[in-house]
Formats: sequence, structure tokens, C-alpha cells
Amino acid sequence: MNLRIIYRIWYVRLLIAAFYPTWDCCFGVNKHEIKTVRNRTDKENDMTTPWSFNFVSELCLGDPKFQSGILACRWLKIDIVLEAQCVWARRFAWDRWFSHMHVSLKDEDAKHRHYPTYDRNGGFGHFESTACFEYDWIQYGLDGVRHPLDFYIDVHPHTTIPDELIMGPWTTKQQMLLFWLRRGGARIQHISQTWEVLLKGIQNAVTERSPDRQDGRLIRMLLLQEDFFPTQPANRDLFLWPLEVLGEEKIRVEEIIEKRQHGGVARLPELNKLSKRIFHCHRRAVDSLNR
Repeated sequence: MNLRIIYRIWYVRLLIAAFYPTWDCCFGVNKHEIKTVRNRTDKENDMTTPWSFNFVSELCLGDPKFQSGILACRWLKIDIVLEAQCVWARRFAWDRWFSHMHVSLKDEDAKHRHYPTYDRNGGFGHFESTACFEYDWIQYGLDGVRHPLDFYIDVHPHTTIPDELIMGPWTTKQQMLLFWLRRGGARIQHISQTWEVLLKGIQNAVTERSPDRQDGRLIRMLLLQEDFFPTQPANRDLFLWPLEVLGEEKIRVEEIIEKRQHGGVARLPELNKLSKRIFHCHRRAVDSLNR
């Protein structure tokens, strides 16, 4: 047997070993629809009130250190990830439900221009890793409003995204891997990943790109997440950007928006959302210093 094939089989088995507990626990689950009352720490509130799954990551199975180690391997590519997920699903999830209900009915007609025979509603045994991934990849590359990207739970919330996927620059395959991770709930780990890493990411994704080369999908999946520029009170313990750095990047994003307008380049909603998010994050940082 060809040595390359042997290595690939071994890589697939390693991936399955690392991610099997998370996939088995959360396959086909839209985490934005999950509510629970388990393990609440806020004793002042009604303990019968459902709490978002985002805040109870201890309920998610899997070893984040093992998963982080696999993601850091140089051999890891999106096609190997999808192959491993496909092998796992055919063996362990062939009779389990999967759908793309995060895609709204309003968007379905536009999507069918690209995937005319694809069944958004899914069903039992619907999942095919590559086809489902490509469906979501194209969906989030179209113009228009989109649901939050992290609707699946393919990755343990404490698993570390490799720094190079946050910082860039990215090949198309690296963007696809980052998309798979963000779609599957991977977060930036503020304990181990510093603001310098994030700064390089926004520079390569936006502020050091020419105005006419901005990528809405990249902005959405990397920067328009609560772990990059936190704005919600619930995330007040997340890492705070240095005030001066936030101010500088805010100005640079606004300059890009202005240059696109003057140059007759089509409006990119993600840039405007990014500008607002940085503004709120900046205001939050100022408020924290004034306490």
C-alpha cells in the first residue's frame, strides 16, 4: 500500500479518536436552540429559567487538549477533516437526524441557484460531510443577513484554534478549515491567545487589505464573533483590547469603508457591522477603566 495512503488513514483515525466524543454527543444539534437549567452559577435568578448552552460548555464531551493538539499538526487539512467526519458519520450516525435549519426560508431560493437539488430540511441519514460543508460555505459567501455562524457543536468550546488560522494570511483551504472550526463552535481562548494574535488577524483580514479586496465571509467568520471583539455584558471577563490599539483599528476600518464608497465599490455589510462592533468594544474598554 502506498505510504501516503497509510498516513492518510492514520490521520483520519486520529481525528476520529480526538473528536468522536464531541460528535457523538452533539451531532446534528443547533446549539442556539438548546436550553438547560443544569449547573447554573447565578444563584440570584430563577433556577428554572433555561440557560443558553453557550454558558455551560462543561456539558460538551471531548478532550480539548487532544483536539487542540490534532489541530496544531502540520498535516491537518480541511479535506482530511471532512473525510474523518464522513467515515465517522457513516459508521455511527447513519440513522441520526441532520438538517440545515439555520438557513432561513427566505434565503433558500437564492441558495438553490447554487445547489438546485439540495435538501435544506435534511432528515435521517442526510449528512454527508463534504456536501453539507460546501452548502454552508456557499451560503455564507452570499450577500445578505446570516444567522450566527457557530450553530453546530463539532469542536469542544475549550479547544484552541491554531494561531496561524487566526492571524492569516490564508489560502482558500485554510479559510475553509477556519470556517469549519467556527461553524462547529471553536472559540478564541483568551487565556492562551493574546490580543497581538487578534491584531494580526484583523490586519490581514481587513485593515491591511486594499478596500476592493475585502472578503465578507472571512470578516464574518473571524471577526464578527463575540470572542474577537466582545460587546455583551455577559462576556465582561473576556480579554480587553488595549484602548489605543482598538482606536487605531476602528479608524482604519472606517477609512476602508469611506474609500469603498468614494471608489464606487459595492457596500459590504460585514464592514459596517465590524465598525459598530469595534466601537462598542472600545466603549466597553473605556467604561471598564472608569470604574
